[in-house]
Amino acid sequence: MDADATYQIASNFIAYEGLNIGEGFTEFERYDMVQTAIETNGGILEEHQAVQLLSEVGVFNGDTDKLQWSVLYNLTTGNGEIFAHRNTDLITKFYLPVN
Repeated sequence: MDADATYQIASNFIAYEGLNIGEGFTEFERYDMVQTAIETNGGILEEHQAVQLLSEVGVFNGDTDKLQWSVLYNLTTGNGEIFAHRNTDLITKFYLPVN
């Protein structure tokens, strides 16, 4: 990711003592997929695009869907959206003040 980028990407994997240890569920590929989508769109995704992307990159282990929840937080407005199990029809919106 470009150090001057105005976006942040997080993918859940174990990181401690300077080591990054993948859990074996494609966490690095998912991170790359998100980065590619953001860069392809000039560093900007509309909120609905970001929600769709999050629902697509969740972890599958064989036939088991490991995605528990996803959250989108707008660092500019403080608005956020959270949803469970890829269910983008049941999004809970929230607001956290931006300092």
